[in-house]
Amino acid sequence: MTGSFEPVDPRLVARLDALRARVQRLAWTHGFSSWLASTIGLLIGSFYLDRFLSPPHAMRLLVAPAVWASIAFGFYWWVVRRARVKLTIDDAALLVERTYPNLNERLISAVQLSRNPGNALPILVEQSIRGGEEAVRSLDFTRALQPGASRGRLALACVASICASGLVLTQPDDIQVFLKRLVGLPVEFPQRTKFDIEVPSRGTNVKVTRDGDIIRARISKGSDLAVRVTARGEAPDLVELHTSENQIIPLSRIPPNEYLGRFHSVRGPFEFYAIGGDDRSERPRVIVETVIAPTLAKIHVSVKPPEYSTQPPFEREGGSFEALSGSLATIRIEAATPVKKALLRYRGSDEELKFVPTDTIGDGPAAASSRFVTEVLVDKSCRYSVELEDAEGLRNPDPGSFSIVALADRPPEVKLQVPSRTEIDVTPDGVMALQAKGVDDFGVLAMTLKYRANGKGVFSEITLPRIPIATTGSAPRTESSPVSVTLDDKSGSRAVVSRIRIQLASIRVPRERDDKNPPTESLPADNTRSLNERDSLEFYVEAADGRSPKPGTGESFHVRAVVLPQSDILKRITERFSRAKETVQSLLDLQNERRRRVNELLDAFDRPSISSVLVGQNRISIDSRALAREFFEGVESACGNKLDPIADAAFAELERLRGEIPASLEDPYAPEIAQTFISSIRSGSLGSPQQLSELADMLGEAVSIASDQSPNAAKSLDAALLAVDGGASRLALEKARSYQDASIQSLERLLGMLSKWANFQDVVTGWKELLDQQKSLRSKTKERAQVAPTPINKK
Repeated sequence: MTGSFEPVDPRLVARLDALRARVQRLAWTHGFSSWLASTIGLLIGSFYLDRFLSPPHAMRLLVAPAVWASIAFGFYWWVVRRARVKLTIDDAALLVERTYPNLNERLISAVQLSRNPGNALPILVEQSIRGGEEAVRSLDFTRALQPGASRGRLALACVASICASGLVLTQPDDIQVFLKRLVGLPVEFPQRTKFDIEVPSRGTNVKVTRDGDIIRARISKGSDLAVRVTARGEAPDLVELHTSENQIIPLSRIPPNEYLGRFHSVRGPFEFYAIGGDDRSERPRVIVETVIAPTLAKIHVSVKPPEYSTQPPFEREGGSFEALSGSLATIRIEAATPVKKALLRYRGSDEELKFVPTDTIGDGPAAASSRFVTEVLVDKSCRYSVELEDAEGLRNPDPGSFSIVALADRPPEVKLQVPSRTEIDVTPDGVMALQAKGVDDFGVLAMTLKYRANGKGVFSEITLPRIPIATTGSAPRTESSPVSVTLDDKSGSRAVVSRIRIQLASIRVPRERDDKNPPTESLPADNTRSLNERDSLEFYVEAADGRSPKPGTGESFHVRAVVLPQSDILKRITERFSRAKETVQSLLDLQNERRRRVNELLDAFDRPSISSVLVGQNRISIDSRALAREFFEGVESACGNKLDPIADAAFAELERLRGEIPASLEDPYAPEIAQTFISSIRSGSLGSPQQLSELADMLGEAVSIASDQSPNAAKSLDAALLAVDGGASRLALEKARSYQDASIQSLERLLGMLSKWANFQDVVTGWKELLDQQKSLRSKTKERAQVAPTPINKK
């Protein structure tokens, strides 16, 4: 059918054609962006995999074509295939119809009928075209585009391009190498991290050699192997050592580029290398070999103590020992196999001693030995180890730790036995006895008296004789070894006693200068004088041992001897005896009370109460010994200060007894010395005593109480306490009571003697004062008589 009708409005055709062109562009943009993003992603992934996995060249020859094929296929699929698709106006109309479903295909019908109406009536075609135009006149065709997906792909492609650009700019060399590798060329990436391995060998038991990237370490079996890895280039955070035994050891990082690790107690051979960062080359490679280390098989010590100690030499197995300071120790060692060198190294210091070989095998640099010796002077406590080194420079992994204990030589101890007080009284022409005991661990070689007057100037010295005392471990003293035997200048004894008689008149003191009253007589050449009344003499005893190079010394307490006239000394003795009288009275009261308790025990026989009586009796024994010593010292003072006509003879007798009775070495106031001394005074063999007679009687009673009555009473009470049956206990109590009775009688007699002595000394003191006054008046009368009388003029 033919007819005429108006075609589709050209403006509508232009709108549809513009929509078609935009859809075509979006499709091409979507495909190209997808291909570009995927290609860049594939290339970046391939780059990093190739960069860090570093596959072998053969694998790269297989992978590279696959990469190129993937890129080509993606280009065909996303770009070429889409570019070959040609869109028509009909396709644009259908896209609008799909966007606006309420058109009900009016737009596509108008477009198709305008191009090919077929057999349709012209009027119908005209109506359909005009209806389609009218339906889409106000519609927005751009709604049909939906560019979101394409824009997303474009943004992804832009981001991928930016990443690729940044990678190219930051790593151009690596990208260049990657592209070459991608086309199959056998090139390698420039390495960012390169490891170097060092096995420290200085001062250790490791021998290291290197040949290029192969490091050989010979180590003593059982030793630790230290490893230091240094990174050149980039320093990764983690570096590991991989061993041939599939062991992985992480290393400790020491900034900026060092890593430290250690293999403990290596027992067998193995290999290892370092892995970290992009260094996967397994180079350098360390080959560890183990060898038998030098081993200490035996150590023996011989010690020679200092000669002055008189100790015999001794030996010790093992390296630890103790010895007197100053000893010489000879240390001998034996190695399990011959070694080149042996050192004794002190722990905690850089000090060391070389061992001297005693049996050498071979000559020159190859000489070795298995036995060594060295000498050590023991002067301090310390610890040491023994290091062995073989011909290859390997050392024993366990040098051991041995101790040397230096025993200190303590200085001698000195006890001043006579006098036993820190202050005594003497007369200018008196005699003073001195006895001191010195004790040392290894021997006292010298005893010296040091003295000075009035606390001024330096101390003068007097060398004292030394009498040895038997000590534990020494032979007991017998009658065939008298106590008067003295040691020579080079001999020593662990315990010695020194005695000396000091004539006060022989002591010279410096004369004080007096410019106001110059002396009228010529002075001695040494400008000294004798001791005068009110002077004082300070002295002590010093003991020295044989320690080398400087002897050890000890000293006794210092004594101050005050020079007084005889009358003052007699007053002092009287005052001392007055105090002793109070002690005697208290002992008498206590002894009476103990005796009453014993009587009560005998009446009631209460065994548990015996112990309390025994305690009191022991107290009486202790106090009575102190009392006896007090009297003995008073008698000695009277003799030394010549307060009796026989004082000189009595003092000499006391010295003789102390030189012959062994007990005097420990106690110069021993009861047996006192008893013999009293007998000598009473016998008259020393002359006719005056005051010494009274003093000897008092001393005799005090000694009898201290050495016989009171201790025997205590022994009897102890026997009563320990007796099995009641009869034996009663007999012991009765015996104790008899001793207590005797003690009470002696105390009463002693108390009477002290009262008599005090009264007598008061009379003597008064008589002496009258005598002194009479002498003074006579002297003044004599002086007056020598004055010429004045003449009288007679008129």
